[in-house]
Amino acid sequence: TRQAGAVRIKCYCLNESGRALADIAAESLAYFEEAFGRYPYPEFSIVQTGLAQSGMEYPALAMISADCGDAVYTAVHEVAHQWWYAAVGSDQYMHAWQDEGLAEYSALMFFESHPEYGFTRAGLISTATRAYRAYFSVYSQLFDDADTGMDRALCDFSGDYEYANIAYNKALIMFEALREALGDGQFRAALQSYYSSYSASIAPPEGLMAAFCARADCEGIFESFIQGKVII
Repeated sequence: TRQAGAVRIKCYCLNESGRALADIAAESLAYFEEAFGRYPYPEFSIVQTGLAQSGMEYPALAMISADCGDAVYTAVHEVAHQWWYAAVGSDQYMHAWQDEGLAEYSALMFFESHPEYGFTRAGLISTATRAYRAYFSVYSQLFDDADTGMDRALCDFSGDYEYANIAYNKALIMFEALREALGDGQFRAALQSYYSSYSASIAPPEGLMAAFCARADCEGIFESFIQGKVII
């Protein structure tokens, strides 16, 4: 167990390496509380288990695969989902980028503030950009075109490869563009406003956009990314 402010952290692990999950969960949860707003539950559990994918989020709970090659990064991403999914809900079927993209960018913000883990803002953006460009190149060659629109039903993605590059990588790049347009202070203020306005409710994409566009003229950024017009 660990303590992060008023929140009790419980870690259930299969081996000694899993104990590090308790530390990273407590550290990232405390960071996100300060960055975005109060964590809505009295406890948070993180469980190392035989999961087929790297990690999975639930309210007050995250599962991390015992075979995950990057458990620290995955854990931070899943903790971020406690804000963007568990507290501020969204339509994950039609707008997967809304919570996955924010969880990815929130993880970037944490690691930017904690360089001891070896991740950097520039490095994470570069990795996402290279992966997205590779996806675009492959799909353009295979299908003569690559659908880069972000708003579509989960069943409309051709598979995990396309889904990951649109909902995770492209969304991460979009939030970086918004941060560059607004500046660090206004970017964080927009996320705090979004959290405050929609905590314990379902946020439409327009609600997220409004939190940012109230601070700067950034409708064009959202439109170009979501509609697939932007060149990356």
